[in-house]
Amino acid sequence: MANTQDKDYTYILTELSNKGIYCFSPRDLRTIFGLTERQAYEAIRVLKRHRLIAMVEKGKNLLLGFAPGKVLGNPFYIATSLVTPSYVSFRSALNFYTLTEQVSSTVYVAATQKHSEVKFGNYAYKYVRLQ
Repeated sequence: MANTQDKDYTYILTELSNKGIYCFSPRDLRTIFGLTERQAYEAIRVLKRHRLIAMVEKGKNLLLGFAPGKVLGNPFYIATSLVTPSYVSFRSALNFYTLTEQVSSTVYVAATQKHSEVKFGNYAYKYVRLQ
């Protein structure tokens, strides 16, 4: 994609969705679509304005597309997309497998790298570093 004006932004949404990429950075757009840095940031700006993506944290965007509930309704997906490798653990995993009735607005994630807590939507994502 030589110029973002040549293609409709729905093309970006469709391609990302077809590739199963729901969490992406400007660098990902540059790599996948062959955009310049400026074009990638412009695409992100336009997609945000149309509420087709949401920024979770600096440099990490969620693809909402035309069915935002699909992505926003899955806090475990969001939590594990921000840090890789990682997995939902601790109290959050216990609740998922109905081993506890305690529902928390904090999603606990075990990760191999240190990451600060992220607040997005109705949830807080807390990362616990494990070796």
